[in-house]
Amino acid sequence: MVGNIAYKMINQFTSLCISNNKNNNFIAMLHDTEQTGIAPAYVKQLLEMGAVLADVRTHCEYAGYHIAGSINIPYDEIGRMIDFIEKLERPIITFSTHGRRSEIAAQKLMALGFEAYNGGTLQRIELAMDIEQGYGPFRYLK
Repeated sequence: MVGNIAYKMINQFTSLCISNNKNNNFIAMLHDTEQTGIAPAYVKQLLEMGAVLADVRTHCEYAGYHIAGSINIPYDEIGRMIDFIEKLERPIITFSTHGRRSEIAAQKLMALGFEAYNGGTLQRIELAMDIEQGYGPFRYLK
């Protein structure tokens, strides 16, 4: 019974993300498979020095689950969020589900003159922050 309810909720969440995705970057989400990024130990060191964790997934994905303390800067909205990003005045560590969008975002931010690092995947960030990994879409809910 609980499994059935969770399955239906996941399907509804996925449908909502697809239907609300005006930028059509769901294709990018499906192809987000490269395992890249800086080492978890370096992520931890940067965070201790005050770096910001930027979740570069869509707003819908971020609303569904995210790492506490991260901020949402979707990789395809970086150009529109420059004023906000400038106010951070700290290094930025990007991450996404599988790392491809994180890599794109870090490159965009560096091209704009920001100190940015590709943190890679959610899993790498979890390792860096010593977060116990959970299962399913609700593992990061606040």
